[in-house]
This record gives sequence, C-alpha cells and structure tokens, in this order.
Amino acid sequence: MLGTDSGTVECWDPRSRSRCATLAVANTKNITCVKSNKTLELAVGTESGQVILYDIRSTKPILTKDHHYEKPINSIHFYNSDSENYVISACSKSFKIWHKDNGKPFTAIESDEDICDVAWFEGSGMFFFANEGQKMKTYFIPSLGPAPKWCWFLDNLTEELEESTENVVYDDYKFVTSEELESLGLAHLIGTNYLRATCMASLLI
Repeated sequence: MLGTDSGTVECWDPRSRSRCATLAVANTKNITCVKSNKTLELAVGTESGQVILYDIRSTKPILTKDHHYEKPINSIHFYNSDSENYVISACSKSFKIWHKDNGKPFTAIESDEDICDVAWFEGSGMFFFANEGQKMKTYFIPSLGPAPKWCWFLDNLTEELEESTENVVYDDYKFVTSEELESLGLAHLIGTNYLRATCMASLLI
C-alpha cells in the first residue's frame, strides 16, 4: 500500500505487479503516511495533519483524528493489547497516543525541534524521535510496556520513583478564612500546629 500526492491510497499486488484497489481520501491533496494494523484496519496520514482510520472493506472513514498543527503526519503505529488499543501518530510538532475506538487522548508530547520520524520498540514503552536537533530524543512510557532487555535498568528506576512518591506539603490541608473558622467554632486553634497562616488572608487547616 502507498499514498499518493493526488489524495489516494493505492494497493498493489506484488505477484501480478498490478494495482488491485484504490481508495480516494476526501478533503486532502497529499497522503504522507499509510499504516496497516495487520487486520482489516488502515490508518492514513494527510498533509493537513489528520489521521483517518478505515476498515478496508469500506470507503467511509471510521474515525478522523486531527493533530491541530496543520503539519503533515509522518509516522503512525498501532498499539494492541488485551485491555487497550491505541493509535500512535506524529507530525513535525507533536507526538500523540490516542484511543483507537473513540479518538480520546492517552498522552501527547510537543517537541521544540521538528520531529522527522518516530521509531517504536514494539512490545515496550520506548520511543525514539528522529528530529532536527543534534541528538535523537528517547522517551519511555512504562504504562505501555516494560523496557527493552538491553536497558532493563529503566524498569528498576520507574519502580523506585513510584515507591518514593511523597504527599504534597498541603495535601491534607484545606483553605479557610478567619470568618469560616469562627463559624465552625474552631477559632481556638489559631496559634496551634493545626493551622498555618498563608499570604492570601486565609488559613490552612
């Protein structure tokens, strides 16, 4: 399968060396990326920054996801697991992971340097961004999968970070005014460790 600059996706049979099907994508002049889900699903990236999902048995799109940057889509991947199914897509300005069924976002990364392509180490949560900067960018998303065997230490690092999480200083406090404190009958707590004064004419209890 390949995309054309006339807004179509063409399917070719390598055995007969002939075109066997053509899909006309509406409202676009240039197809910049095509990815199959190894099933009946097909994702098409457009010059205007949209990812369009198709069932290859129909010419009607299932879902359209807009990156909202009007930059060509340059990379598409499918993430499939027993519990979640995502589409991973990128344009030069942003990298997005979203739910395949409804388009709701899972996470997104905006890049200072233009993204040229995204490589995903399948079966893991590791991504590599080829970009216009001097260094390739590497991202690890543990909720998508473990680290590759050759960088196993990342799993230990994320576990340590989860174990070392601490409550924010004011997690167990509530902002109240002096009037609210008096109405609650708690004015006698002023000056004790149960109250902390703030610079906003209020107290933390």
